Amino acid sequence: MSEELIPFFTYRDLYLKPLNKVDITVNLPKLRQLGQSVSNWEIRERLKKMLTAIEMTDFKVLDSNLEQVQFAAIINSSADSKYVIKNLDGISFRAVGFTEPLTVSATRGDLDSQLAWTGISERPDTIYIGGLPFEWFKSPINESYETTFHQIFSEFGEVSAVDIPQCDPLRKQMDDEISGITLSSWSFGQDLFFEVYVQFKDYTGFVNAMTALCGKILVQKTPGNLLIARSLKEVVAKEEEQIKEEKSESNLAKSEELARQLMRAEKRRKFELQKNYEQKLREKLKVKLCERLHCAQKKERSVPKLYLITLLAYIGRKRQELKLRSRIAERMLMNKDYSTK
Repeated sequence: MSEELIPFFTYRDLYLKPLNKVDITVNLPKLRQLGQSVSNWEIRERLKKMLTAIEMTDFKVLDSNLEQVQFAAIINSSADSKYVIKNLDGISFRAVGFTEPLTVSATRGDLDSQLAWTGISERPDTIYIGGLPFEWFKSPINESYETTFHQIFSEFGEVSAVDIPQCDPLRKQMDDEISGITLSSWSFGQDLFFEVYVQFKDYTGFVNAMTALCGKILVQKTPGNLLIARSLKEVVAKEEEQIKEEKSESNLAKSEELARQLMRAEKRRKFELQKNYEQKLREKLKVKLCERLHCAQKKERSVPKLYLITLLAYIGRKRQELKLRSRIAERMLMNKDYSTK
């Protein structure tokens, strides 16, 4: 298996491993009942059970009608693809609902990697790759991911630009429709995978890179010589004009998003100023209210004391009056007694 590995980024033990396609056709006999449906899933599962020992990257239905069902199986090694063809081609099996056995034919398929860019009208210069693990491309000397990919793809030709949307903090804050980020994050905001755009200065470098990448999976060799495979989500060619248009739209979206962020920041600033003003006003009102309450409490405490003083003064005056009247009465009584004598 190791002889199939193609060096990609050996500093991190990363290699490209060719995929092998097997075209499988299942010919369908007549159904027992008119109008009875055919279960492609059931047929697919029957075939997979025959290949339990084979590691497949994909096994999907390409076409289906009343006469046959066409499958495409992506096999991880050429030896396994030969095994699949040998064990499936020419066999037959019975299935529920059919009067006769179903026959199978299996042939080696073409991945048609060249179709990834030959259909484009103008010469493309940019490759898009999705589904790359961040962990696999960490630099031990703290180089940026863009620098790492610039070094990797320089092996195919002169690179003019590398763009990784997940490494742009501003785009990560934008809406999905304008950010250019197509991969979802499933780790509570922490990205596990990323996508990359690599632009070459000439068409030759682009062709070399597409030829090397298409029809491959990315694998990492562990210290125990185990291979951890990672299917490249997408390897797509893009035209220069399309890239320029996308970059223009992205820059416009960035400017619009930046303007929205500035407006939101200004609103937050005004809100904070208003909030601080209202807070200071509440504090002033609180101080005034406390002063008034304090004065009111002092008045409430001083009223009984003043009343008591007034009452004591009144009692004192009354006592003086009584004493004066008593003396006057005594004098009058003494004068009366003296006159009678």
